[in-house]
Amino acid sequence: MKNRDIVRITILGTAVCMIFSLYFLNVANFNLHQIWVYFIVLGMAGSATLALLLASRFRDAFFINILIYILFVVVAYGVVKKPMMAIILLLYMIALLTAVFIYVREFEAQLMTARLSRPLVLAGLVGIFFLLATLIHGLLYIHKINCGFVLTNMPIGFFLGLGIGIGRELKKRYWTGTA
Repeated sequence: MKNRDIVRITILGTAVCMIFSLYFLNVANFNLHQIWVYFIVLGMAGSATLALLLASRFRDAFFINILIYILFVVVAYGVVKKPMMAIILLLYMIALLTAVFIYVREFEAQLMTARLSRPLVLAGLVGIFFLLATLIHGLLYIHKINCGFVLTNMPIGFFLGLGIGIGRELKKRYWTGTA
């Protein structure tokens, strides 16, 4: 896979995640306190990781995610003055990247002919890992955990994984080259 294919998958995946956040979360203004910022950061990290892992560039995927995380920490601490946002992002970023890694390693080869199911499988994996991350988040920072809190982030993870998967499929379908 060429570098421009990696960039295209990253851009399309991030763009679809941004569209999902605008449509499903009703974003009206730019506010770093809202969850759609996580859609952008995690959409970019997940799309870049998916593209780099498909190109068998594990080391580059590792370093790009460290860079994305450090940039978010600088913004979260410098602009918003909430270092807790960076800690919580790390938890969800690990969940997303684990789901993407498992998808590429275990499911990518089996789903080569099933184009429509690839984004759904990735979305399901990310949703499950976000459910687990929310459970850990609740155990670490919230004293009373209820079912509503735990199930809140599962649809967010599902739409995030779906956006990353659709971004990859759009690249394969509408831009020349294969991924």
